[in-house]
Amino acid sequence: MKTRKFFTLIELLVVIAIIAILAGMLLPALSMARAKGRNTYCLNNQKQSGVFFTMYSDDWNSIFPPVHGGVLSASGPHPERTGAAAVAWFHYLENYGMVTKYLRCPEDPAVHSGFDDNWDKRQSYIYNGMCAFNSHANRVMKMSQYIVLSERGGDKNSSAQDTTALNHQGYPGFSDPSDWEGMLAKDRHGKNRSNYLFFDGHARGMSFAETVNDRTLDKNHHFVKEWLPTVTGYIKDDD
Repeated sequence: MKTRKFFTLIELLVVIAIIAILAGMLLPALSMARAKGRNTYCLNNQKQSGVFFTMYSDDWNSIFPPVHGGVLSASGPHPERTGAAAVAWFHYLENYGMVTKYLRCPEDPAVHSGFDDNWDKRQSYIYNGMCAFNSHANRVMKMSQYIVLSERGGDKNSSAQDTTALNHQGYPGFSDPSDWEGMLAKDRHGKNRSNYLFFDGHARGMSFAETVNDRTLDKNHHFVKEWLPTVTGYIKDDD
């Protein structure tokens, strides 16, 4: 008669241990691959938005979409949309192909179900307020230097700056960075890195410190000095 062979308890424990070790080695790699994929998705969103911005500005004499009339230049395209009647900046891009999927980063918790009651109406990207006052982009000498879209902060929804970020479509890039830096995500895609879209349509990951440099008017990538060449200091948000 043939004797049946069974696994011993020790053999089973060894196999389970090997599987656990392999899983422990693979899971971090899978997690990194997933994070990299989400980062790429976010960058593609911004690059696609850059195409829409270019198409819009080509049609409107190099002017970016407005948000409200503001004080830098009250005249411009869509005068019926200035002031209190202004619509969100991305609505002006809908005729060029802008849809909701290009406005949401998969790493942004504030656009996921359950974050709060407004998660389904929110975008992951926040508009540089300097672009919203009908200034002409063709006056800008270095289009690759200035930021038009940043990743919106407010992930924790626990502070006044979080609330400001979540409830606004733009940030005042013409003000001192200390006035608005809390509205931006600083580590959405890894330690101290988030994605930014520039005037020329390219997008890349940077630390916030890199975007403001030494925080002077000349080296801050959020402040377009060609639009305000005579300014000696930052404009206050309520000026």
